Amino acid sequence: MQQRYHCGRPEVRRALDRLAQKRLVAHVPNRGYRVYWPDGRQEGEVAEIRILLETGVAGSATAADIRLLEQLVAEFVRLLADGTTLELYEANLAFHHHLLSLCGNQELMALVAEIRQRTRAVPVHQWTTRARIEQSAREHDEMIEAVRQGDGTRLGRCWRVISVSRTANGNITVAAL
Repeated sequence: MQQRYHCGRPEVRRALDRLAQKRLVAHVPNRGYRVYWPDGRQEGEVAEIRILLETGVAGSATAADIRLLEQLVAEFVRLLADGTTLELYEANLAFHHHLLSLCGNQELMALVAEIRQRTRAVPVHQWTTRARIEQSAREHDEMIEAVRQGDGTRLGRCWRVISVSRTANGNITVAAL
């Protein structure tokens, strides 16, 4: 890595340590770093935490907030036609960031961003087909309606808990619960 990226050993170690903090790689003492594979239990528990934290915004939206959420969903839908997966992912993050910003609590927003890093990004494990990306757009509409009605319970049901597991032959399975 030092040769490939033209940097010294300390820089490589700091970068690997930062990736380990984000749970993208795991540090195995005296053996190096390995790609981190979270288990289904952790994925489900992180999803539960996010639901508990993020559903509190349901009753705090103004008409202007809802219009902005609708504009962000429209941009996401526009990108379905000609955008890249990265652009869709960024549009998805913008939607969820604004949704969460309705709580007005910067520490909560930072906590959710940190928790979100403990699992794999949406394109990696949820957006495996175009139909699933289109479903995400419909789920955004459902979230807006829940926020409009001030219904935290309904907002919580909008998030799907994803179960990710590895079969005996090494294949990865993803299931919405």
